[in-house]
Formats: sequence, C-alpha cells, structure tokens
Amino acid sequence: MGIKVFGLLFFILNLMVNLEKGYTFDAKGNATTFYQQFEGQFKSPSALKENFVNPLLGGGNLTTLDKAKSFNALIACPSSSKFLEIIMQPTQTGDINFYVQVDTDLDSRLDRSFTFSGVSGLCVNGFIRCSPGTWNSCMYYTIELNGTSLVEKRVSFTDLNSCFCVNNFCGSNLSWRNKEYVLKTFGGMIVSAYQKANPGFAVSNTNVQDVVINYYGQSTKDCQVTKDGSNMGSEISELVMFYDVPSMLKTRGEEAFGGSSYRSLMEGHLKQTVERRCTVKRIITEKRWDFTQVIVSNQAQNCPGISSVSVCGENCLSFTMPIYISAGGSYSSSFSIDANPEFKSKISSGSMSWCTQTKGPYPCTDDDGWFVFSLNGQDFASGGYGDSEDCGDAPNGGCWHGVSIPVSSMREGTNTINVTIGGAGGGQGVLAGCRVIWGKFLFSQSLKGCYIDQNYIEDNCISLRNDPKCVLKDRVQNGVITVKNKMKTGLTPLTQCIQICEDVFCFNDWTVEDTYECDTDFSLPEMTRPQEILKTINYDGETLRFDDLRKEGENYVKYPSQSINIKLDVGEACPEVCRVRIKESAPEVGNAGPTSRINISVGQGTWRDEYRECKEGRCPVETGEEVVANCACLTAFNEAIAVLQSLRLMGEDIICSSGVQKPLVGY
Repeated sequence: MGIKVFGLLFFILNLMVNLEKGYTFDAKGNATTFYQQFEGQFKSPSALKENFVNPLLGGGNLTTLDKAKSFNALIACPSSSKFLEIIMQPTQTGDINFYVQVDTDLDSRLDRSFTFSGVSGLCVNGFIRCSPGTWNSCMYYTIELNGTSLVEKRVSFTDLNSCFCVNNFCGSNLSWRNKEYVLKTFGGMIVSAYQKANPGFAVSNTNVQDVVINYYGQSTKDCQVTKDGSNMGSEISELVMFYDVPSMLKTRGEEAFGGSSYRSLMEGHLKQTVERRCTVKRIITEKRWDFTQVIVSNQAQNCPGISSVSVCGENCLSFTMPIYISAGGSYSSSFSIDANPEFKSKISSGSMSWCTQTKGPYPCTDDDGWFVFSLNGQDFASGGYGDSEDCGDAPNGGCWHGVSIPVSSMREGTNTINVTIGGAGGGQGVLAGCRVIWGKFLFSQSLKGCYIDQNYIEDNCISLRNDPKCVLKDRVQNGVITVKNKMKTGLTPLTQCIQICEDVFCFNDWTVEDTYECDTDFSLPEMTRPQEILKTINYDGETLRFDDLRKEGENYVKYPSQSINIKLDVGEACPEVCRVRIKESAPEVGNAGPTSRINISVGQGTWRDEYRECKEGRCPVETGEEVVANCACLTAFNEAIAVLQSLRLMGEDIICSSGVQKPLVGY
C-alpha cells in the first residue's frame, strides 16, 4: 500500500511540475506514458529494490526514469566512529571543569584523556581562566595539538575572538542555562585543533546529552570515490580544499541547488514566515598626517641631489634646496610639495632665506644679484640686493635675505615653488658653484598626528526592528549568541578595546548580527494550473478525473472533464495490510495540559488508527481493538488527495490582507 500511494503522489507532483512548465503536448497521452514508466520501476517491492536500493548501495547502475542513460557511482569511506567525548562540570563559583577523552588513532577506542579546569570564560578559539567566581587575575589560553596531546598555550587577550564570561561574576547558572552552546563552543575549539593538524579529518556527527557532547568523525584521506569504475582522486583533494577554503562549500552548494526546478519552492514560497538577517556595526575611522613626508621632488640647474627635510621643533619643519651661482648668469631651482587637506588646514606660515657676502669662499650667494620667487607659476617675491658686508662664516652669522611664502595660496595636491637668482657681481674670492637656500614651515599643530574622522553606528536593522510583522529570533553579539530562538541566553560578550589614534574605544557590541522572523503572505507564484487540477481532482480506483487550466499566450483556457486511466494492479507483489482502531484511556499531555481537559467524552478515552501487515491473510488484532478495514491492497489514494487539497487550502488568504473582501476558498 505504501509503495502504491507513494508512487501515485510522486506521479501527481511530477505531472504538476511538467504541466506548469507550459508544455503544449497532449496532457493525457504524455501523462499516461510518464506514469507507465514510473509504475514499471515502483510497482512492487522487488522493483523498487532492483532499480533504486541496490544501485545506491553499489549493486548495479543507476538509470534515468526513461532508461535512456545509466551510470555507476559509489562513495566509500571508513565508517564514522566516536573520537571525542567532552564532559562539562560546572562548579559552585560558575567556573567549569572540562574532561576530554579522545580516540587519537580512530580505532574506536578513547585512548587519551585531558582535563581543563577552572574555565571562567570561553572564546571561539580559546578560553579564559580567572580567580574562581571573579574576573580578577585572568589569564588567556588557546588549545593546540602537540603530537597526540592537547596542550594549553598562554596568549594575550587580543589573540582571542568572540569571548564571553560563564562564571558567577557575570550571572548565576550561565553554564547550566546555555550548556549546549557552551559544550559546542569548547568542543569546536578542540575539533579545530585536530583539523588544523590534519586537514583530512572530518566530523560527521555531534550528539549532546545533558552535560556531555560526543563527536563522531573519520579520516577522509582513506575515502575511495569511484565513478564508472575509475578512482576520482581529485574529489578527495577537494575535501581538503573545503577545509582550507570553507566558503567553497557555500559556492558548491549554490551551484548544485541553482539547477533545481524546485528552487523557488524551497526558498520560502511555502513558508508563512521568512527569516531576514541584518547587522549593526560600530564604525570608527581615523585620519593620520605626517608633514615630514610632504616634499616629493626637486630640480636644480647644475646642482645634484634633492632637498633635505628636518624637524626644527614640535610644529616646525625646515628644508634646504640647492641653487647654482655664477657671476653674470641666472639659475633656478624648484621643489614640489604634496599638500593634502591636513597640510592646508594646519600650516600657518612659510619662509625662505639666503645669505650674501663679499669675501669667501663661503657657501653663500655673491653680492649685487637679483631674485624671483614663484608659487605654482605666480610670482610672490622679487627684487635685488647690493653689496653686503663681510658676514663671517655663513650660514651661522652674517647678512641674510628672506621672503615669506604665501601659504594661504597653496592648493590641495602638488604645489611647486621655484627660485631664480642671477646677476651676481662676482665679489672677492667667491667662486661659481652650488649654494644653499633655507626654508621653513610653521604649523598650528604637531608635525605628525592622528584624529578620529568618523564615529557612528551603521544600523541596517531599523526597518526590521520597526516592522510589526517581525520579531527578533537570534542575536549574535561580537560572535557570542545572546538571543536564541527568541529567548535570551544570559551570555554577555566581553568588552573588546581598540586603540584608534590616541583614544581607546571599548565596547561589547562592535558587531551585532540579528535574525528576525517575519510574517509574509503565503504565495505560490505561477501555480494557477496545479491549483485548479488539485481542486477538481477525483479518483474512483481506476480513472483520475480533473479539470485542466492551460496557459495560452497571456490567458488561461479551461479544459474540463480530463481523465487518465490509472488502475492499480492487485497481485502477489501487493503487500496486504489492514487498518485497526485502538482505544487509549491514558490521559495524554500536550502543550495545553492533559487531553482529558478538552476531551468531551472523558470516560470513553481516545482512539487512534494503525495499519498492520497481514499474516497469512489474517489481520493481527488484539482484544479491545476494532478492525476498520480488513486485509487488502489498500491504496488510501483518496485520503492522500484530501491531504494535498488541505495543504493547498492552508495557503489561501482568508484574512483579506489586501483589504478586499474575498469568498471563503473552495466555495
């Protein structure tokens, strides 16, 4: 009976999918052919075993439904066994002792044991141990695999991620109230240590029982994957790749799911609620400046080298530039400054100076000369100078000439200052060659610094938070689950401090990831035709009758009184079953309390139906039980159709959410 009903339901669903694709074939003929192909492979237990069960277990080839293509596929890996057991023992102070047993060689024997005591806080990659029941004298650890031993490694707090407190300093009974999460967090850390040492190690299952968590695993390096008789070593290496690049799992899953014809149904169309995720982040950015790096280039006629920059005080920057001097000639030199907004806003003044002399040789400019200074091609200083007195050993003393730089005229980006000096008279002993011009910039602030540029909260959850149809389901705060299934866990992430510029910012909510559960209208896009078929379907044991609704162009055209002959064979392959009604007098308990509270006939008890396989043509029934349907090939097809119809009607809008009054569906 079960095989028959399963086959018919599968046939109807496939028929609906193919009809919805808009095929213009003869519905009756093609549906009959499709069902005959299906029936041939599902009509009996032996056919089901031969066509599906055995091939899946490696005994023969799998084929498509029409037998057009066949292939061989077999995946064989070592059996999965328990390799890790962790027992959690909370103490009176709330600190936890963890007892770990490990199967180090995967021979199904737990051969090593380790103890990690006094755990006050947990992180995804380590744990914290403090004075019992307090948050004083805390030390921070990770767990690593050294050979076959799990060892603690002392680290700093900044090496740990997503930490939370579990002892009494942060609340009472935190570990008891969140024991599954606590066990999985600590267990994940242990498993990571093994997988880091052996990327081919895979966890196949986990099991939590009260204060114990068990992990089952296997080594994928010993797997044998064959297809069409050939070994597929690349498939094994891909398992290791998934460990190194976990994001590939999501990519491969989406690739496989992308080709599914049921994707739209599975992505939420059949849900009356959908989950929506959003994040809240603290955004703090900085701006830094360093004025000692502003000079980017310089050029000087006949003089090698570049300008040098030095610090002449907390907010003073000095530089030098070479310039060539020769009697009767004129020469130029220039340098460029990369002025960013910080430079422009903080520079207060600038100046350039040089000295002249009549005796030498000194590194000074000869007398009787002229000069021109320009900024970005615009002259800002020019003139001449006559004989100068003997100024001694320049540049430490003597006669100086100077000009001011119009710093307010500087622009953001590259600024070029050009200097031309010429017409020197050629005084006593002054030789032609490179001379030095000194420059200076003064700033309103220090030469190097940093400040907070932005400090705000990026809240992408506002719309969900204010939507009356949405309720907070889960919250992960700094990597710690604080809300799970609409209930607070009591866990609070530890405060993490980050230094930005000279300021230290400490928060326990740098990143909050929320999952909201939102009500949505139940909809099945483009399901008009299947709904019509389900609504009108009728089966009398031999003929399936229904009204069809086909889309022709942009319109639907109704084709009433369609029929398909589907006769269920009754023979040796049919497993005979009977239907038995059983009386129950025990007061069952549900969410609303004992069922006796809502049972009208309390003294009569309740009844439930049960299907049983017949033995030698007889229904096995006990005293007090009633045979409802005797031994036969029961199809229960009409019941199956009723279930499908009920599911369809459940999705109809009966609350007028659009604001337009509607008749009750099905009438």
